[in-house]
Amino acid sequence: MLNELDRFELLRRLDELQELSDSYYRTACKIGMHTFIEHTGFINEHLKILRKAAVAGVDVANLSNHSDDLLRVEPYEVDYLAEKFACMFAPLFKKKKVWAAFVAAAEAKGCGTVK
Repeated sequence: MLNELDRFELLRRLDELQELSDSYYRTACKIGMHTFIEHTGFINEHLKILRKAAVAGVDVANLSNHSDDLLRVEPYEVDYLAEKFACMFAPLFKKKKVWAAFVAAAEAKGCGTVK
């Protein structure tokens, strides 16, 4: 669990990342790259999930596939992330063989491992 000072600092860092995402979104809109506009939605949802966890006292600064930490994610958040992922990457994964290869590669790296 985070102490108040660490929580404040972590939330400040998440604010900086939100500013970066906002800039990324403005640039994506300016140059007309729809998949990157969708990517910003994915990033923003990820930031909301991290912020919620940080407020609850979870140190999210080093969360990754390489840590044993888990985040609580609501079904609607999973649904939104999946929607954004599909908008961004569906053109890459429309063939079942390519999707299966992606899932296999992600699982080999520990993504989707049930704990």
